[in-house]
Amino acid sequence: MNRRMLGFRALMACLTTMLGIMGFSAVSAQAATWLEAGAVIGATKSVVGETDAETWLLDSTALGNTVIIHCNELIVKDGLLFANGTGLAELEFKNDCLFLFGGTALTECDPKEPIISKVKIEQYLHNSESYYLFSPDDGTLNFVTLHLDKNGPGCAIGESITVTGHVIAKECANEPLIDRLKHLIEPIFGTALDLAGPPAHKNSLKFGANIATLLGSEWLKMASGSTWAGHV
Repeated sequence: MNRRMLGFRALMACLTTMLGIMGFSAVSAQAATWLEAGAVIGATKSVVGETDAETWLLDSTALGNTVIIHCNELIVKDGLLFANGTGLAELEFKNDCLFLFGGTALTECDPKEPIISKVKIEQYLHNSESYYLFSPDDGTLNFVTLHLDKNGPGCAIGESITVTGHVIAKECANEPLIDRLKHLIEPIFGTALDLAGPPAHKNSLKFGANIATLLGSEWLKMASGSTWAGHV
């Protein structure tokens, strides 16, 4: 892989849908639950991921320059859906993760792999559309800690940086309530959409003190092979 070339498929996936979300403001949201094969789940169910995006990006700034953390794979581990409309998962970003600063790859800042984020998942109905809130599962704001010293010499902006906040995702085809074998999920970007307030949970990642955006997409499906959907 050419370390200066990025696969920007993740930037384009469902772009029209995401742009339509920009500018949403705080409104009430309604909790939801899950269906498996058309029936409301009454017990914990396993959910797994399937690769869609060729790349995942964390896009931010530091010291007046653009910063991009670029990984080629997301693995969804220990994914669970609960009958109350919530879930848990461990997200592992891996496969030749790069650190780009001002458009240049800095090998001394490449993150150690896998980059692990343990998240709680909550589903909400908002204006007849379903959204998924991914937040740190330990109740803090620490979404993931990046260790930027895979190659040993040390990174000038620091060897450990915590990404804080929450991520709100949406189903790409806007069919979260329709039974499918798999649903394509991706983070939204733009002005924060508030869910479950107060206190509101926002699409609010920060890389250190700077606003960050997570870009990519992943298919989610039941480990059992059944169809599944959100349910309100």
